[in-house]
Amino acid sequence: MASRPTLSLTRSHSLFPARGATQVTQTDARKIGALSLALLLLLFPLVATLANPYTVSVSTSSSTYTPGDTVTVNVKITPPDNVIIGWELYDPNGARKDFGQVTCNSGSCSFFFNTGSSWPTGTYKVVVAVSGTSDQGSTTFTLKAAPRHPHQHRHQPLSTISP
Repeated sequence: MASRPTLSLTRSHSLFPARGATQVTQTDARKIGALSLALLLLLFPLVATLANPYTVSVSTSSSTYTPGDTVTVNVKITPPDNVIIGWELYDPNGARKDFGQVTCNSGSCSFFFNTGSSWPTGTYKVVVAVSGTSDQGSTTFTLKAAPRHPHQHRHQPLSTISP
């Protein structure tokens, strides 16, 4: 009669005093491997969902603003949830101009900020991220110089009259 192949494991950790080798058959090893694979396949969708659970949609109330305007930013989180978001505003040079934190209830929220009178013109970027995750979204808007009104003109100094 042929002997059954075995795999010997020796306990050497101090929590498990050595009393000899533990015998595990190849059949047992296959069962453990199959069970581990089944558990991994069951947990993978959960881990994948936890790794990236939210889609973050970001928009502004307009695509173009002038200095001093109020920019309203609308955020939609999918699937809807009560989350805290952090936001940052970057100017055309990539410098952070403003930031904040807002609670989104049931997956949507809005926040606003005013553009500065001395801010450079160009394309600004608003980045929104769900707190505690790597999930984020962004949008851009353009800051243009305030238009000159036709009735605005430069005043010429009055000439002086000499006697």
